[in-house]
Amino acid sequence: MPKSENLVLELTKALRERQVIEAIGAILEEKLSPVMDAIRNVEHENTILVKSLTVATEQIEELGRQIKSENLILVGIQSQSFAEAAGRWSYRLKH
Repeated sequence: MPKSENLVLELTKALRERQVIEAIGAILEEKLSPVMDAIRNVEHENTILVKSLTVATEQIEELGRQIKSENLILVGIQSQSFAEAAGRWSYRLKH
């Protein structure tokens, strides 16, 4: 058996040993810990942003409802123009 094949077999055998697996796991856990912390931080920030977006969306919808209610067109106004109707409306509000 060539030397390289022997080396591959020895390495494969070593990688199956419990102590080697645990050592590799500990190294990976240590190296991945900062990445996992960053992911948790991003998830937390995402939760905050989703809540802010929900509040902003609700506020926009409320503003839309207010604008629609203020822009109602009254049918049956007996005025010659909208300017005249607006003038009468503002006169009523002042007096």
